[in-house]
Amino acid sequence: MKKIMKFAVSLLMAIIVLIPVNAKAVFKVTVDLGEGTYVNGEHMAVIEVEEGKMVGDAIDFNEFIHNINDIPGYILVGFAVDDETEISFNGEDLSILKPRKDMTIKGVYAKSYDITFDYNGRTYYGETSVTETVIPGNKNYFGTPKNDEWEDAFAGWSTEKSGEPEFTTEDLEKYAFTKDMTFYATYKPAVTVTLDGNGGVFSSMDGEVPTLTIKAPRKYKFSSFGDTPHKNGAYFIGWSLEKDGKV
Repeated sequence: MKKIMKFAVSLLMAIIVLIPVNAKAVFKVTVDLGEGTYVNGEHMAVIEVEEGKMVGDAIDFNEFIHNINDIPGYILVGFAVDDETEISFNGEDLSILKPRKDMTIKGVYAKSYDITFDYNGRTYYGETSVTETVIPGNKNYFGTPKNDEWEDAFAGWSTEKSGEPEFTTEDLEKYAFTKDMTFYATYKPAVTVTLDGNGGVFSSMDGEVPTLTIKAPRKYKFSSFGDTPHKNGAYFIGWSLEKDGKV
């Protein structure tokens, strides 16, 4: 009888040991890129996420995003849940998602255009041109080539290599692009312009300075240089030719 009891107790303990305690579910998050692909050529990837954990806990999310190839002429702008067409997550939001069930996330794409800025025989930061990918309807931010060592000054952008200035950089940042385009930098004889902070200071590589001297072609918009002073308790609103003048 004692042997039977010992056997029963041992069996019960074995059963208790084999029963999982506080087992957590594992959910599958399927990321479907549609016509897009991952670098391995696949259109889908399945991420297994433990209950209570974030997607970013299961994978290196930055590497995951970098392994996605865009569809030619389109760019991935976010992700939607199941069959929804509106963006539910951007990349950062998806990384912190805590799934509560198996789910499918689909890539959402927007039409994009490649806009090339050709410095037209000049080198700017070691490059002879730069290409930016833009999405219609989005605010764009483009650079303006300038170099104090140049004898002339950047005057604007042209659609013709030997053309006259047609656009400022600010014009193109608001431009409604409908196709891939190339713009050529134009240059004109420079005049020297001193910008006086009038009590404000400019941020420069040499620290904060009260004035800046720049090269500019005639009729060029100063705002295109992005050089504006700052002053505690005041807000910069524009330039005047007089120290106490109006904008």
